[in-house]
Parts: sequence; structure tokens; C-alpha cells
Amino acid sequence: MPLEKAPLLYARAVPLSLERHRDSYVSPVPDFDFTARVNSLFLARSELAVATREFPVVFTLDPDGQVSLAVVLGLRADENLFVDAAGQWLAEYKPAYLRRYPFILARPSERDSDYTVCIDEAYPGLNRSGEGQRLVTEEGKRSPLLAQAIDFLQKFQTEAELTGEFCRFVHQQALLDSVQANISLSTGQKLSLSGMHCVTENRLQALAPEILRDMLMNGYLDSIYRHMHSLANFDSLMKRLEQRVSIEKNRTEASEHD
Repeated sequence: MPLEKAPLLYARAVPLSLERHRDSYVSPVPDFDFTARVNSLFLARSELAVATREFPVVFTLDPDGQVSLAVVLGLRADENLFVDAAGQWLAEYKPAYLRRYPFILARPSERDSDYTVCIDEAYPGLNRSGEGQRLVTEEGKRSPLLAQAIDFLQKFQTEAELTGEFCRFVHQQALLDSVQANISLSTGQKLSLSGMHCVTENRLQALAPEILRDMLMNGYLDSIYRHMHSLANFDSLMKRLEQRVSIEKNRTEASEHD
């Protein structure tokens, strides 16, 4: 039975069963077309050192007051600027949220307290025709592929919990300001991107010296500065958008002349 609340990118995630998936195989993810309509993704704090070389990283605040780290992939709704028309990933780094697909560690329902290993049964690479690697051995045990996936999921979950602690600390110290990006394209089109929160230098400088010292010792200060420096990547994101808009314009003009 699918999860009550579908996680982002997972169309039909179900608890993985050694019996239900005994004859199932999984082939490698061929492309990232399934991410084409996603303009941000969860990012673990441990990924900041690499991810901030290419992506803007911001904080998000959900209606329940939960703060998360997110990597920004696009400036328009339902658009990922790091995936091309062929589904190829255009950045050097792939966030761990993507690398675990089609597996995920999730609670089957809000009533459950424990996490369960799940798989997206909508993934085309999940098959019974022998393509890829088995999920379950002929003896009914975890295959090497499944064991490796579970190990990755457990490490990802640990990092996600540590990221949650970091985000709660940042929020509790009142370091975040709501930010709205107002964008003007060369075509004259204007866009507005909201829902982002960022740490500001003024709020950081207002902290007590002992708090700053603790943040330096536990690595939080380094993570915050990586986040702040990553905001410069909005410039390269703008260039990607301008290139895409130009391609769209050329295609429209070409079709009008056909």
C-alpha cells in the first residue's frame, strides 16, 4: 500500500517487502527527467561544502514551523534548470536526495513512529524481466544492491536528523530573514521567487560572543558562511534561466514561421 503522504519525486512509494518484491529487479536510473519540474530539494548540512560550489542554498520554513536546508534548482515554478530536455543532469554534484532514488526511508503513515525502507513502484526501472540487479536473493534475503541501498538510506537519515538540529538552532537564534528574489529577464518578463530564508550578517554579528564561540567549535559557523556565500550562485542560475528563455523564444519564433 502506498505511503499516506507521498514524498517529493516519489509517485508511488510502498514499503519494501522480501515477499512482494522477491522477483523484482532494479536497473540504474537512466536520467533525471523525473526531477524536471522541481525547483528545490532538501539538502543535508554535510553536503554544503560541495553543493555550495554550484547551487544557492537557502533555508525554508514550512507551515508547521519546521526549518530545512534546501538547494535551489530553478527560479520559475515547476522548473529545474539543472536538467536538460534529454533528462541529463547538468551540474557536477547530485544531492543525496536524488542519489537514493528509487529507495527511501519513510514512515508508512502519520501513526507510525518507525521508519520503513520503501521503493517507488512507479519507477520504470523496477521490473520483473531480469533487467538490472535483483532486490531479493533466491534464498529470500537482501541482495547486495538492497543492502547497499539500505546502508545509504540509514546514513542519509542520520545526516537529515543532524541537519534538523542545525536548522532548529539557526531558527532559535533568530538568524533568519525572509527573502524574496525579484527577477527581470532580458525579455521583459518579471519573476518573483519567495519562500526563502537566509542568514544575514547583521543578525550574526548581534549574537553573544559565547554563542559565536560555540558555533565555531561545532562547525555551525562554517556551515552558515557556506550558505551565505552560496547566494552568489543566484547569478549563474539567472544565466541558466536566460539561456533557457532564449531557447524557448527561438523555438516559438521558428514554429510561427513554419
